Amino acid sequence: MIEDFWSILKEDVYAKGWKAESTNQLINRIKYCSKKMDPDLVQKLFEKTKKKIDFIRRDGVIEKR
Repeated sequence: MIEDFWSILKEDVYAKGWKAESTNQLINRIKYCSKKMDPDLVQKLFEKTKKKIDFIRRDGVIEKR
C-alpha cells in the first residue's frame, strides 16, 4: 500500500546513514531513489492502495488487520 511505498523510499533515501545538507539535496535524493524503484513493485503497491480506497468507498469502513 502507499505506506509501504513511502517506507521503501525512505529506507533507500537514508541508506548507509545518508543525511541531507539542504532541502534541495533531499528533493534530488528522493527523485533519484524513486526513479530506481522497481516499476512492478510500485504498480503493485498502488494497486493495493486503490483496492483499499474502493473498499472504503463501497462499504464505508476500513477492514481490521
